[in-house]
Amino acid sequence: MPDLMTPMDSFRSLGDPDALLGDAEPKFDPGQVGPVNSHLHLPPNFSAFGTVREAMEQAAGEGIEAVGVNNYYGFEIYTEFAARAALARVLPLFGMEVICMLDDLKASGTLLNDPVNPGKMYLCGKALTDMSPMNEQAQRTMDRIRGLDSSRINDMLGRLESVARRHGLNVTLDPDAIGCRIARHHGCPSEIVYLQERHAAQALQEALSELLEGDALRTALVSLLGDSAHAVDVDQPARIQDLIRSQLMKVGKPAYVDEQFVDFESAHAMILNLWGIPCYPVLLDAAKRISDFESTPDALAQRLRAMNIHAVEFITFRNSRRVLDEYARSLRGQGFIVTAGTEHNTTESMPIEPRGPGGDSLSPETRNLFTEGACVLIAHQLLGAHGRPGWVDGEGRRTDDDDPDRRIARLAAMGAAALERYHQINR
Repeated sequence: MPDLMTPMDSFRSLGDPDALLGDAEPKFDPGQVGPVNSHLHLPPNFSAFGTVREAMEQAAGEGIEAVGVNNYYGFEIYTEFAARAALARVLPLFGMEVICMLDDLKASGTLLNDPVNPGKMYLCGKALTDMSPMNEQAQRTMDRIRGLDSSRINDMLGRLESVARRHGLNVTLDPDAIGCRIARHHGCPSEIVYLQERHAAQALQEALSELLEGDALRTALVSLLGDSAHAVDVDQPARIQDLIRSQLMKVGKPAYVDEQFVDFESAHAMILNLWGIPCYPVLLDAAKRISDFESTPDALAQRLRAMNIHAVEFITFRNSRRVLDEYARSLRGQGFIVTAGTEHNTTESMPIEPRGPGGDSLSPETRNLFTEGACVLIAHQLLGAHGRPGWVDGEGRRTDDDDPDRRIARLAAMGAAALERYHQINR
């Protein structure tokens, strides 16, 4: 693999950003850029991929030109990601995902992009450049996030173990042992493993499958999880894990532990301290109904601008094509960059190229908007590597002098040129 000291080394090698454009007025042609995915999770986050190499080989096989990773809790895997991406000729984008709480919206019962928890917001940081090492303020916030989440997961594992033992199932769910097992599976150091809720469900499922098999396992699952377990094949671990989460770990269930989140202001500031772009992942009709916060594109745009957020992202297979097209077109028309991804944060195997429900292709217009948005991310990351602001500045303000279309056009053209240069270097 390329010998990289930090994830950003591969970007700094692209040279001066303005030199990529030349003197002509920049023009962006999305048809000249292949498929891009701005939102994946890589191990040791819970992921569909066993290793970073596996993910990059699949991306290369699909002809994906750029991939953005948005892991929770840490960036230690990103140097390997950058090196594997270079081998695969896939441009790497570095991001993060964080969960935060808006107490005023929680009090009013307002749902955002979590379908059941008022006030809870998933927030992404895109095109991070100042993360290795993190500055002191960002590190303090990250340490707090890790501490809150670690305490919750450890408590949840204890409750899962107790529930299982009350049903006569002698399992042990030790957080350190689970972390070491995940590290061995993904071939990474255990100290960079941060346990997530899905890891806890997986740990219980694996413990039960090691303890029992066949009819004995099915009987135990029905006893532990209720009659819904009758419909689950004992050879379908992902289905069993989903049932463990829904029947034991959600609100009101016996292993549920209250979530503790940082506030929105802290999460937003951490992304800016990492020189990234705060980005709102839009839920839309992935839930039973579109939330009040996202009720219309105009209302969503107004609320996000008030929060100093100027980028949105769609997990495309979760939304109907009609709603996806409507919101992407409207939000882009109101000066937001729009991007798309697939997450790959379950064990389900699927293409890396973002598609609609059932694997349908995206409309050409919407695909072009997502390509444009990804190229803006590339330009922001390149400019940040040279100590310059991109789509937003260090305060989160757009850098467009009230002409977002012109700024987006220039940054998208710069990103496309950087992508071409990256592929030339990594032939």
